[in-house]
Amino acid sequence: MAVRNKIWGFLLVSIIITGCATTPPFRAHPQVDKKMRTTPPFRAHPQLDGKLRTIKKIIVMPPKVDVYQITAGGVKEKIDQWTTEAQENIMAAIENQLTERLGCVVQFFSDLSRSEEVVADLENIQALFDAVNASILVHTYGPPDQVFPEKITNFDYSLGLEVNALAEQADALLFVRGVDHISTGGRKTLQTIGSVFLSVLSGVAVIPQGGFTAVSIALVDADTGSLLWYSFNSSGGRDDLRDRGDASGFMRGVFKGFPIQFQ
Repeated sequence: MAVRNKIWGFLLVSIIITGCATTPPFRAHPQVDKKMRTTPPFRAHPQLDGKLRTIKKIIVMPPKVDVYQITAGGVKEKIDQWTTEAQENIMAAIENQLTERLGCVVQFFSDLSRSEEVVADLENIQALFDAVNASILVHTYGPPDQVFPEKITNFDYSLGLEVNALAEQADALLFVRGVDHISTGGRKTLQTIGSVFLSVLSGVAVIPQGGFTAVSIALVDADTGSLLWYSFNSSGGRDDLRDRGDASGFMRGVFKGFPIQFQ
């Protein structure tokens, strides 16, 4: 788990450095059809439109959000209390977004009434989502030399049929993965992308003093496990997920373009 979190954090910082978190990566690929240049920053499965008509119930999986403290010397430590606060704020923000938008039933997954087997299934599938999430970030949002344009035009990722175990007759599942870094010297806006450095040889990402915040969400077909819609949002130290207002505003950005519109 620690290795997977380190890899994901490394990828996120890489994306922030290249500016690809807010700028569609296909601009660096002149061979891509011109109409691709207006593609929105979210990603969508080719069959999304047809699937939307069948979605009547969505289950929101427990958000996985890790919050770290970054010391002046660059030491990174996960803080459990901050993590809990951020997860609660993200959950509240998701609930607000879905209440405003959805004309279908929304249910939040609870492991209190689930068997140990189902809870284990959830942990395994969330671990798989971490790996899929990392691949999406690299190959559809990442540095130009690692982005595959066909992965954007034909967005076809899956968590497998195992998601059925979590569905409870739902039509779609919503997975959430996030990370936040808090500087001990107080939150500061990142002034320059050049202040971020990566140590490629050691595989360790050196987080800027202002830190960074990032959240990914995926709407997953409960029958097939296919990712129907995916969105990623990040900021270089401007947001603090421990703050309810910051979390709410940040998640509005994540849900921008969400395919199920306001009622």
